[in-house]
Amino acid sequence: MCGQWFVRPAYPLIQLDHVINDSTPPSTNVTICEDLAAGVTQNTAMRLTPICVGIARLRSDARRLLGTSCCEDDIHKVFDYALEVNALLESWAQSVGDDWHWVAADHFKTPLGLPKSMFSYRGRMDIYYDIHMVGVWNFFRTKCIIVLSILLDCIAALDLSFGGTWQDLKRVAIHKLQDLADDICGTVPLILGTRMHLGLEGGPAIEYPYVNNQKVTEEHRRSAVNVGGWKLIEPHQQPLKTVANIPYLREGQKEWLLAQYARILRIYKITAADSQSSR
Repeated sequence: MCGQWFVRPAYPLIQLDHVINDSTPPSTNVTICEDLAAGVTQNTAMRLTPICVGIARLRSDARRLLGTSCCEDDIHKVFDYALEVNALLESWAQSVGDDWHWVAADHFKTPLGLPKSMFSYRGRMDIYYDIHMVGVWNFFRTKCIIVLSILLDCIAALDLSFGGTWQDLKRVAIHKLQDLADDICGTVPLILGTRMHLGLEGGPAIEYPYVNNQKVTEEHRRSAVNVGGWKLIEPHQQPLKTVANIPYLREGQKEWLLAQYARILRIYKITAADSQSSR
């Protein structure tokens, strides 16, 4: 099923990730991506494409307008646009079908002698239909983190020390960032399982969480072994590092995320230098 979702339509999303990360001016790459997005089949995953065009514009505006000499009107423009884009992202999440939602695992056999916290964060283990769906959700979450971070940058730039609506919005944004961080952490067990070292086979030595006595399929094992870790560190999304860079995480969560990142580098024998140069 994965193939029917992402074949040619993946190209615009890859292009958009370049644009979002580079914050290119709207008159260049973003406009090109608008043309690409217009021809994309609008299935569940690809409905994120036009929203990502808006995120690219937002990030470009934020970097251009939220400087040391920015005026209050510019800050409000960026803030209002960020609210619009955030509403679109929330609408996407509410529109997905029931089969796109995850459930909590109730079984996860971890190696004897090792703490379960090595493999799951605060016991969070979520089950998705397949690895591809996990990737789409984490793609969505990383974009939400970008938008919410810009909202918080706007509030900080306005230097609002008083209470009221602005501070309420700040508290809500920080709470949402923590939820997104927990959601991404919750995908790690299904993707990595108990894997600690390089190996091409998803043999019985690697355990994955499951629910209702329905263990993961051999197809999931193959996908997880071959591309699972990559979906957590690939250069233009980097879910793990995106979350680790959130300054409002609860104590210990950043360290757990960086430990998972190091585990993936060890599993795939990627050096730190290779990781940096792939960005």
